[in-house]
Amino acid sequence: MDRYRDGWVLVAAVTATVGAWTALQTWPLVAVIGTFVTAAFVGSSIAGSTLPEWRRKRLGPVAAAGALAGIAVVAGAGLIDLLGAPALLVLGVLAAACPRLWVALRSWRPPQQPRPSLAARPPEPPETAPATPYKKSELTLEVPPEPWLLDDHALCSAWRRSYLVLERHHSPETHLRVVQQRQLYLDELERRNPQGLAAWLASGARAAGDPTRFIVPR
Repeated sequence: MDRYRDGWVLVAAVTATVGAWTALQTWPLVAVIGTFVTAAFVGSSIAGSTLPEWRRKRLGPVAAAGALAGIAVVAGAGLIDLLGAPALLVLGVLAAACPRLWVALRSWRPPQQPRPSLAARPPEPPETAPATPYKKSELTLEVPPEPWLLDDHALCSAWRRSYLVLERHHSPETHLRVVQQRQLYLDELERRNPQGLAAWLASGARAAGDPTRFIVPR
């Protein structure tokens, strides 16, 4: 990727140099300066509205974006004067081959459909919950281990146990605490096996259900 980027930068620099030199040779200097200033102003304005806030506070990135926009417009116009219509093809290929564009395309992911939240207490009556081997003494409200410290079986077991704790304790503070912990369990399950979690949810997962057969490889 580094060699590709360096090659693209070299080709773009040569193309911009040829276009800018042509513009300087064929246009009045006032027209070149006016075009550059206008394009730089537009480019810096766009950069100032799209860059992250921490970068907008720094003058360098905004000024660099404006300067690049000014050079690009002047060079593109000069290249069109030199080559005519084929210059549009050259500029289009150069823009499509931009390394930043390909990096952005590779890192882009389609928006995911929101998954149903199983962290909160479900609407079904408690008697629909499956029988569980946990003893009553195990359903105390204790600080659970961090989800990423558990193996797959223990993580699924902690998810099931948290439902029973949720049924046992009904104070708002405790309820919120357990719901937040269950959300951490879901996030960790998704991190480890996103396909398995998606399959479990698609199968009609219940808040008291056991995702083990979907999460733990056989």
